[in-house]
Amino acid sequence: MGNTPAFQYYPADLIADPELLTWDMETIGCYWMMISYLWINSGKIEKNPENLCKIFRKNHKKIAEKFWKNIEKKFELKEGFITHKRVTKEMQRQADNKLRRQNAGQKGGLAKAQNRSNAKTPTVAKRSPSSSTTPSPSTIVKYSEDFLSFWALYPNRLNKKKAYIAWRKEVNSELDAVLSGLDRYKKNVWKNTEPKYIPHPTTWLNGRQWEDEVGSKPAKPAPQGETLTEEQRMERARA
Repeated sequence: MGNTPAFQYYPADLIADPELLTWDMETIGCYWMMISYLWINSGKIEKNPENLCKIFRKNHKKIAEKFWKNIEKKFELKEGFITHKRVTKEMQRQADNKLRRQNAGQKGGLAKAQNRSNAKTPTVAKRSPSSSTTPSPSTIVKYSEDFLSFWALYPNRLNKKKAYIAWRKEVNSELDAVLSGLDRYKKNVWKNTEPKYIPHPTTWLNGRQWEDEVGSKPAKPAPQGETLTEEQRMERARA
């Protein structure tokens, strides 16, 4: 599986890990250096003293090994190679999305070629008085039942068509997982939030935020007159 130049970073993953938050900045830096090296090396790195020294920028093998011991529980070691569950999952997701785009592009190219072969001299048709107000069948969006179930439950229902495009791009057969994640957000992050301050459904879906672990405790209400950012609401949900 080939790597891509970048991956999505979810601050909630870092903030939600109580153990990681006890580390000093040098250890956190070693953790992110390991994540970065895994990403640019197709998701795995051979564990040996030379690689640890290179990744952690240490000249002494014992010191590099000490930093590895501090973070190794966050990684997996298989047959002498270091891997990370989230990195592997994100790389697979990007590979699947790339394949879907390639397949869609091939189908679009075939359709254009077919249209060119069937092209005829265009004729000018007279417009009827009602032609400008009656939508053609091709412009009518047919939403799936799963998406409509999600749409009915989402608090801030704006830009339905764009949200459906995001749904088709990010959601496969994960309706239960999406609705479960939405329920967690409504109970723990958005409980006392006016709908207009809740992210658009397109943003929420594109960020795959139903996968966020926002905690099980209700968010602490903001003091009267205070407006919280999305990140602040998430932090209060975990408090």
